[in-house]
Amino acid sequence: MRRFFSWSLIAAALIVSLPAPMRAQVPTGVEGQRETIDGIAAIVGGEIILKSDVELLFLMRMQEQRIEPGSMTDEERDDIRSTILQDLIDQTLIVARALRDSIVVERGEVEEAINQWMAELQESYGGESAFQQQLNREGITIAELRRRRRPLVRNQLLRSKLLQELGIGRPTAVSRRDAAEFVREHADELLFIRHLLLEPPADIDPDVVARQRIEELWELIVSGREDFETIARQYSDDPNSGPLGGDLGEAPMGTYVASVDSTVWNLPIGEVSEPVRSQFGWHLIQVISRDEERAQARHILIRGVEEGTTIRALADTISMIEDALAAGESFIDLVERFSDEEGAAEETGYFGMLFLPLTAANSGLSAEWIDALQTLEPGDWTGPLELENTVHFVQRIPWDESTVNMVLRNDFPRVELIVQQLHDQEDVEAWLDELRRETYIEIKKE
Repeated sequence: MRRFFSWSLIAAALIVSLPAPMRAQVPTGVEGQRETIDGIAAIVGGEIILKSDVELLFLMRMQEQRIEPGSMTDEERDDIRSTILQDLIDQTLIVARALRDSIVVERGEVEEAINQWMAELQESYGGESAFQQQLNREGITIAELRRRRRPLVRNQLLRSKLLQELGIGRPTAVSRRDAAEFVREHADELLFIRHLLLEPPADIDPDVVARQRIEELWELIVSGREDFETIARQYSDDPNSGPLGGDLGEAPMGTYVASVDSTVWNLPIGEVSEPVRSQFGWHLIQVISRDEERAQARHILIRGVEEGTTIRALADTISMIEDALAAGESFIDLVERFSDEEGAAEETGYFGMLFLPLTAANSGLSAEWIDALQTLEPGDWTGPLELENTVHFVQRIPWDESTVNMVLRNDFPRVELIVQQLHDQEDVEAWLDELRRETYIEIKKE
């Protein structure tokens, strides 16, 4: 399974493990810093919430949503901290009530939940080896990760058992009218998208795709349709020489890997080599000047690696789609013509409903997808985006009343779940109001 966004294991273990008990020092885990207590944020019954607890969760939320705190106003930062503090107060209330009502969570239940979380976390990092490498990078052992996660899991189980015993948050039936009302009321907070899915051949070979691509570029250059430097700037995978038109500068013999070095010192000046293979991929080389001691050359590199392979393998189809979109052809018509997704034509390529603002946490998408989607205007589309060895063009669906029917037709189970969760939250909030009224709560002012 591909991991769409990077997340600190330490942050994941700590982000909601406060309070119970409150700590006198914030653990290392946000940019390697260790901060000491700077005061009490709130008192809830007999428990305290520290300002440093709030600040830790604030920094983690900024990390999760890829927001630079300095880019926000003081008021925006204070609003987020206020929300976090209220969440911590509510957690404290719930745990205290669960303990008061003698709700019991067995150690085996906690360990079982942790084992499941660890298995899912390991899978999200691509397997045991990659997971262990991440642990090593962060300087944390599996035992320490489990220890830090344990209070969170215990509190979650206490909350779940307490609400179940009180009959709060039970699933409620959601009608299609309820679901439609939700979509209409929250349309400004939602992003509705459709996509055109392209799948590569099942036996795709990254090295073969790279070789085919370098041959296409070679043909463009030797035919005179494009010059070497332009192609290098547009397509070379060498991040250093590509922006310079492929220029490698002057270098003595033996500077490059054997196949490239041999070409640089034997190719007639000004000519463009045929594709040259190295451990880095496939090259086109052109010698600018050469004497007995030094040679100046430029090159184009196409790497034979997995990343980007699918887009290259589908380059001809992608080009046709881009040309059709530029000519004004309907995105839905192109879905019908090109999409490899079963049933795409009938569903007009409906991809789903996302919540704004987009973050890795609320969408599960990579930074590349988020950057491409969050600036889309209604009716606009992205360029080709790769996702788990498939390629997608994505369009933001313009909002009108027909969108409601489309969402309910394709996404009713998800909307139903969201509406149920909102109803549950309303029930829990009403119950929390009672707890707040009967518990001493003091929020400390600055």
